[in-house]
Amino acid sequence: MLIGYVRAVFRHYFRSRCPFCARTGWIARSNERLRVHFPEFHGESRHKVACPVCVGREFAKRDVDYSTYLEGIERDLDDHPDMEPERKVKLEKIIANVTRLRCRSVNVARAWMGLGVVDEGVEVWKARERVYD
Repeated sequence: MLIGYVRAVFRHYFRSRCPFCARTGWIARSNERLRVHFPEFHGESRHKVACPVCVGREFAKRDVDYSTYLEGIERDLDDHPDMEPERKVKLEKIIANVTRLRCRSVNVARAWMGLGVVDEGVEVWKARERVYD
């Protein structure tokens, strides 16, 4: 019953257009509104996280954990530009797999709220591109 109520409130008050992410499903961790309304998700990272308004605090918290894990891997890549190619490929695969898990988790929550899903393929492609930036 609560789920239906939350969906109805979201549709009625926000007209299914999230005031935080504008229906993208993601919000930058450095976003000022995130700092004010959800300080536990705010950070200085270049990563985005699942919008806590769209998917709820619990799902968003799980996504922050995924994001933090990915940041650690990317920091390792940045700190070691001369990394062996085999290790870099292994880390790229880990990043792709974790990104898939993130998208699936977010998509479960978005479907639950009656929202469109995030394109997993696009997000994995973006994550892989960051490895070679």
